[in-house]
Amino acid sequence: MAILSSTFMRHFRLLKRLLQATLSIYLLIVLGFWLFQRSLIFKPQLPGEITPLTYGVPYQDLYMRNPDGLKLHAWWVPQADTPTAPVLLYCHGNAAELSALAEVASIFHSWGLSALLFDYRSYGQSEVGALTESALLADARTAYAFLQEQVGSENSILVWGHSLGSSVAANLVAVLSADKSIKRAPAGLIMEGAFSNMYDVGRYRYPWLLLFPFMLKDPFDTAGYLARSSTPKLFLHAERDAVIPLYLGEKAYAAASGSKQRIILSNIDHNDFPLVQEQYRARVMEFIERSVASAKGS
Repeated sequence: MAILSSTFMRHFRLLKRLLQATLSIYLLIVLGFWLFQRSLIFKPQLPGEITPLTYGVPYQDLYMRNPDGLKLHAWWVPQADTPTAPVLLYCHGNAAELSALAEVASIFHSWGLSALLFDYRSYGQSEVGALTESALLADARTAYAFLQEQVGSENSILVWGHSLGSSVAANLVAVLSADKSIKRAPAGLIMEGAFSNMYDVGRYRYPWLLLFPFMLKDPFDTAGYLARSSTPKLFLHAERDAVIPLYLGEKAYAAASGSKQRIILSNIDHNDFPLVQEQYRARVMEFIERSVASAKGS
């Protein structure tokens, strides 16, 4: 009996040490996530060599200075023959940079739209700065202010955000809609691959991780931003999106206030919109034209 008891206690102590070691490792992983979460969110890319000219589209290469004094690299792709064409401000995702958007710029141009595409600080040829949600919003506000000066008050500007950029775009539109000092608020908001908030994304990506909303330094509360703005909204989401699953896009859509509509992009993944853009061109342009007409009539 004593031998059995001694064996049991040895096994118990061994199991206890294993559980303590496992818990310690797990808590270290949680701590590592908290400390280095921004490196998981922001993936600055080095500049490439592809430009809109690769697709036969003329453009202007330029720099804007943000409130922190950093130069942001941008492409201005205007409709030279139609100076009053609708204008898009494009906010890209967390792992893109301008050269990866040359085809996107050419698509907008082929649709008869003018567009300003820019890199956040630390991305591409933009100067290096600390990356936070508030920093990306400041960079987007800089781009919007520049665009207003570039095209004047006669043009209607719409904001298009992709992936992480959809949250930046939603935040920007909410802030601008409440700012009475700007010349004109955005006429419309287009959300491509949107998500409800970063906590929900974290739960999707790391279901095994002990994660609470208060642990996130950058909440990217897209649903909250969408609820604060009555700007017309169009949601595009890839049916087979493996980066931002469709159900997170549906949560963002449900939270949005004001006029809104949704298009599910059939049989593609997160970054594949250029492959099928012609199938959806008419519906997107219909939204843009209706938003512009509404903004000019208000």
